[in-house]
Amino acid sequence: KVHKQLVEHGKVRRGRLGVSIQEVNADLAESFGMDRPAGALVSSVVKGSPAERAGIQSGDVITQFNSTLIEHSYELPPLVSEIAPGTSATLNVWRKGGSKTVKITVGEFDEEADQTRQSPPKNPSTLGLVVRPLSAQERSDARLGAGVVVEGVTDGPAARVGIRRGDVILSVNGEPVSSAEQLQTLAAKSRKKIALLVQRGNNRLFVSLALE
Repeated sequence: KVHKQLVEHGKVRRGRLGVSIQEVNADLAESFGMDRPAGALVSSVVKGSPAERAGIQSGDVITQFNSTLIEHSYELPPLVSEIAPGTSATLNVWRKGGSKTVKITVGEFDEEADQTRQSPPKNPSTLGLVVRPLSAQERSDARLGAGVVVEGVTDGPAARVGIRRGDVILSVNGEPVSSAEQLQTLAAKSRKKIALLVQRGNNRLFVSLALE
């Protein structure tokens, strides 16, 4: 197969969706209302990518690619890379408590482009966090619509799961957050566990946080 591609195209062409993914653990599965941990959790979607054009969203859990069930996140990339760019594929995703089928046209992976890409303040929330809204300049620089910056972490649920100063919390259980009050309200409305979408540097990840 590699030899054929080299002859026809002068290089090996690999499929691409344009997402960052992570494993679904038991806590995240419970936060998303899933029966059990399975699939590949989409932590971020590349702007202008095949995934964005198909409507894939951060927080989707990809549970099936064409006819293959996805039990673990590491199973998805090899399946996608085997698909010829321009080919149509079908994804099953878990989104907000239900299953959804998404049609997508697989893109082409560009390896070169891919390679270039204190003491805490007072009054922490019940999560053990002190946060502030992103400034207009920060939102513009990071191309974010909302989010709160972690300015301090005390002993509490957030510290136990590794949230640290400088992280940007983008959403709580899929709801965008833009103020300390909103973060506290959304957390208070949740049950025993919540899922935070966190921006750390250039990466995004979901973190499951136990409230008890």
